[in-house]
Amino acid sequence: MDGEIRAAEEGERPLASVVIANYRGEELLSPCLDSLCAQDTHLPFEVIVVDDGSDDGSAELVLSRYPEVRLLMNRRNVGPAAAKNIG
Repeated sequence: MDGEIRAAEEGERPLASVVIANYRGEELLSPCLDSLCAQDTHLPFEVIVVDDGSDDGSAELVLSRYPEVRLLMNRRNVGPAAAKNIG
């Protein structure tokens, strides 16, 4: 896959969504997202990171290094279950 997430093309629906609830997990996000990028699949999937009110630069990391990832940002921490449901 050449290190890119196989995002769904315009008009194409992803077959799966990977939702990552994140709270102050900046050091874990890169290995997680890099692993998803390395998946050898030809099926379209989307990656959604729900940042749950982090203040550690997690959202900025996703925005700057992973433009193909959909980032949803909560203003405050609502907990992992609610964050996953938002995604």
